[in-house]
Amino acid sequence: MKKEERKARVLEAVVTLTERDGYPPSYRDLGEEIGLAHSAVFNLVEELRRDGLINDRKALHSRAITLTAAGQSALGGEHSTNGKVAGTVLSSDRAAG
Repeated sequence: MKKEERKARVLEAVVTLTERDGYPPSYRDLGEEIGLAHSAVFNLVEELRRDGLINDRKALHSRAITLTAAGQSALGGEHSTNGKVAGTVLSSDRAAG
């Protein structure tokens, strides 16, 4: 699976787990949901945070991984989990290969 796909799955999992559980997921929750190691999830969340798609206020709260407005837009709306992430939002991965 390409990095772009893994990043899209993280975005989708944040929404899915938050809606299901009523609070934001932990790195471990995300890893279990999408089948990736905790360390891989951490790195993907850091990239998504730098891309402006995820808020990660881990210094303030243990479960604070949420989508930014740009992250919500990338999923096609506020609560969309349709599996489609706008290609332009994650286009930096395409350039990297």
